[in-house]
Amino acid sequence: MRRIVTTDHEGRPLLNKAGQLIEGVEDEFDLLVFDITKNIPDHLPSWVGTHRKAINADSVSIDGFPCLPKTLQVGSFQVGGRQYHGKQSYRAASIKLVHNEQTWVRTLLNAGTMELRWQEVPGHVYPPKYKAVLRPIVDDAGENISSPQLLSKDGAAYRVDPLTGKVVPFNKQKGLFSDLLKIKTPLEPKEIVTLEYTLKKPRPFNGVLPIR
Repeated sequence: MRRIVTTDHEGRPLLNKAGQLIEGVEDEFDLLVFDITKNIPDHLPSWVGTHRKAINADSVSIDGFPCLPKTLQVGSFQVGGRQYHGKQSYRAASIKLVHNEQTWVRTLLNAGTMELRWQEVPGHVYPPKYKAVLRPIVDDAGENISSPQLLSKDGAAYRVDPLTGKVVPFNKQKGLFSDLLKIKTPLEPKEIVTLEYTLKKPRPFNGVLPIR
């Protein structure tokens, strides 16, 4: 399979020499698929409804192969018709589990072409009041950037005082002083903020799915 990546194998963002993200980089990765077939009671179990496309909330071992939480996703279920063994009725269930060693949690870089900037609220002369508003990120020449810029946890591009070269905290980027600040490039590893999104519902697998 192929997917868009934004970091290398060490988690460092893919940046050009100007410190902006390189977009559209693709990488190949392999998935391990487990096909499990078990006999289950003839009534449809609740996991048929609750676990479709779910990921594992717990650690799971499949025939001795360890799967950490959020690395397994239910690919599909197939539940056959009622069968009999003597007077005992049952169904055959097939479960496909897809293992992703990098987990099914999406880790994204906190980056964009828009950011939060402080804007003075009219009517408050002294002391002035400010509110955070969303604005396009502009480069040091005053032009809107076209490639995503890495953002701080405050949702703003990192900016430095041109005299000292030190990063100015977001809560101090107010007033006319903020217009003199320069965007910081490149960033230090500790300044790179990532965001994690779990798109599929984590569910318990052990003791629920017939995988043992």
